[in-house]
Amino acid sequence: MTQDELKEMENKANELKALISDKVKEETKESKEQVVLLQKELTELKEALKAAQEEAKEHTELIAKLGTEKKTTEKTNKLEVILKENADKLKAIKGVGGKVIIKTVGDITRANVDSLSPFYSTDTDINMYPARKPFLRNIINVGTATGAVHQWYEQGAGEGDAGMTDENTPKNQRDQDWALKTAAVQKITAYTKVTEEALEDIPFMEDAIRTDLMQKLMLYEDAQILAGSGTDTPTQLKGILEFATAFNVTNSVNAEFYHKIQDANDLDVLRIAIALVAKAHGSPNYICLNPADVALMDVTKTTNGAYILPPFTTADGTKFKGCTIIENTGITAGTFLVMDSMKVNYKVRKDYDLAVGYDDDDFTNNRITIRAELRGVLYVKGNDTGCIIKGTFADCKAMITSGAATQNVAIVSPLNEDLDAVQMEEKTTE
Repeated sequence: MTQDELKEMENKANELKALISDKVKEETKESKEQVVLLQKELTELKEALKAAQEEAKEHTELIAKLGTEKKTTEKTNKLEVILKENADKLKAIKGVGGKVIIKTVGDITRANVDSLSPFYSTDTDINMYPARKPFLRNIINVGTATGAVHQWYEQGAGEGDAGMTDENTPKNQRDQDWALKTAAVQKITAYTKVTEEALEDIPFMEDAIRTDLMQKLMLYEDAQILAGSGTDTPTQLKGILEFATAFNVTNSVNAEFYHKIQDANDLDVLRIAIALVAKAHGSPNYICLNPADVALMDVTKTTNGAYILPPFTTADGTKFKGCTIIENTGITAGTFLVMDSMKVNYKVRKDYDLAVGYDDDDFTNNRITIRAELRGVLYVKGNDTGCIIKGTFADCKAMITSGAATQNVAIVSPLNEDLDAVQMEEKTTE
């Protein structure tokens, strides 16, 4: 074989290397094991090629010494023979995107592997986007609705009353009236569209979508239970704040508290609100506040720096006059809600439901629709609205604060549940 033919074979080998290098970028999961085997065979091929080149070199040197080209064909043909014998292996490498590395022998490090991502460890818990925690459904009176409209009866004041009766005289007559009231069931929904490929190839995708949809459904439900308007299009639930009675103290309404509290603070407002619920014949059990307002109450001090803690508050501040304090950002800062939560009724027609199906052209586009929904109705009966008191601290303090000047003196009173000494504030008129 002539030098030109040998050069042509070397060019052909270089072209194969270039093709193999281009195919590295097309690596697939199924080819990984095959690539390992082919690379082992390729190493053996490299050694054979190297040996053939050495022999070709020796033969060339021999020819130069002898001045003849008689024996070139046999030795130079070995490189071509090796390439031809391994042509199928080279094609196989080309097809699966294997990587051919022809270089000087060196140490193997992680840099010898194109990508380490298949070997990374993965946290299977998805870090969900921050959101407040729903709370109202857990503390109100939840039941079941059996139709599209829920109804109940409310008793009126009636006429007549019980009384004393003398012998041989008419007894006391009374009559009653009951009014039928109704409220329509409303629906809350959310859905997501996702391709089948995404569900097949991303292990956490389906669970993450389901979790997200349920979280959004529960948060919106909670917001509606609290502050739904009962109007708009589509119609909203009528929320607790729409039924609640506004804190109201004047010289003619709840006059026993009107301008009677010296230097009234937020805690004083809450204590009067509890009394108003009790006056409406309710049993106050929850106070709902924004976390910022709770923090400000916790750090309230007397003029000499002592923390103020009323004797009817637990040491950790989680209960106030027997009512559990709930902190939630769903409550607007500067406002409060004091209630007998059992007077709030929530009837569920269809509880949290997740369904999967096709919508519109989902089928032809390999998409799936995941839907979340619920149906329910919220109401407070007319005779119970006084058992839920709402208000803003600034306005309510003005209603109960007296005009008298005061002097604050820190004293100690062992009156909490654990009989520990607690700081409180004694207010005396100058």
